Amino acid sequence: MNDYKQLAYEYEVLNSREDIYKQKDFFKRIIEKYNIKSSLDCACGLGWHLEMLDELGVKCYGSDISSDMISLCKENLMSKNIVVKVEDYKKLNSSWDIKFDMIICVTSAINHMLEDKDIIEALKSMNNRLSDNGILVIASGVSDALIINKPKLIPAKLYSDKAVYFFLEYLDDKVIFNIFNIRKTEASFEHSLNSMTLSLISKKRLEYCSLLAGFKIIELFGDFEFNEYIEADMSKRLIMLLKKTPN
Repeated sequence: MNDYKQLAYEYEVLNSREDIYKQKDFFKRIIEKYNIKSSLDCACGLGWHLEMLDELGVKCYGSDISSDMISLCKENLMSKNIVVKVEDYKKLNSSWDIKFDMIICVTSAINHMLEDKDIIEALKSMNNRLSDNGILVIASGVSDALIINKPKLIPAKLYSDKAVYFFLEYLDDKVIFNIFNIRKTEASFEHSLNSMTLSLISKKRLEYCSLLAGFKIIELFGDFEFNEYIEADMSKRLIMLLKKTPN
């Protein structure tokens, strides 16, 4: 079981506002191409994607399974008119009675679903909240390259006064990310360790689950610069745009 409370306070280091805003041109192009007027971030974390999409003129809504994340998100978005709720993205119908032009599930949030049945249930939940021409954006840092190469150590973030390292353990179709934080103090260093288990979702596996959830794949990228996704040992991200298929 992932400790979302602890992750909430480490999340800013791993997914900082500055890093999220590097994706702005990507989402601007997607919004223009698919005429997006409203969007739900169904794993909104600290809310930086919501802030960014709001600045791009999209009516935004957010939800997250972690109440700690939502508390911090509300603080970050205090000046914005953005509704955010605590919600499991497998049960979006419980909280939302409106439909969205776009739903985003990014920062490897889909990888918290450890079995195919859970991935499919989550995707179906997202499908149900999309408008007829709506799109779903999935973005994961767990790509085929990681699955093929199985690195044991990844320096995630390095700063002058702190560093974050991932120590990875692989278990069949899952990976345990041991997140090791080092912070410099006046006299010495502080250390903390947190772990989260993610599903190793390959391109093929995500395609399979998406089709069963009623989607068709419309675009696929290996990064937020629109570069082609290369399965064999290359792309560090798996970004998939899915479109709801007619009933």
